[in-house]
Amino acid sequence: MKLNKLSKLLLSGLTLVGALAMPFSNSVSAQEATGEPVVLGVNLELTGPAAPYSVPAVEAFELFVEQKNAEGGVLDGRPLELVVLDNKTDTTEGVSLQTRLANDEDVVAVFGPNASAVVNAAKPVIEENNKPNVLPATTGDGLTLDSNGEAVENLFRVAYEDSYQGRAGAEYVYNTLGAENTLLIVDNALDCQVHNLV
Repeated sequence: MKLNKLSKLLLSGLTLVGALAMPFSNSVSAQEATGEPVVLGVNLELTGPAAPYSVPAVEAFELFVEQKNAEGGVLDGRPLELVVLDNKTDTTEGVSLQTRLANDEDVVAVFGPNASAVVNAAKPVIEENNKPNVLPATTGDGLTLDSNGEAVENLFRVAYEDSYQGRAGAEYVYNTLGAENTLLIVDNALDCQVHNLV
């Protein structure tokens, strides 16, 4: 299914609103969704080191799709459908799956990847394809920017960047808790880093 730029923007908005409204969506009607499905791709780390924060995301997406379809779907009764793929927290696999979803004409938008290294590896595919792409839990700095430091038009994030979280955490510990001496334990196993705390 081909979409024009306005449709992509509207679908991106719908995707983001849906993701943010997930906890508040609990009403169910008797009218099940019918018609041509709106297919959303998922390229997440279901195995490997990043699985602990990607598996719950997929479970949330599946619950949301189930609830939305039970309520009658989206866009005048069309059901949502997920294509869920496991990139294994591997950059090569992540790029391969991102390419697969980019080339699938039925997929209109993509969630993921989550691991910063996988996002960086897949970003050229994301930029070239121009399908809306939402990073559900990625925190790496600058991941939604292109090589010129400009925002990538079709790439969106839900979580704050590492540098913002680190600074906010340090300010809270110092200003609210009154701690002047702290110990910071950093785990770089997944390319996660906290920069410029002070």
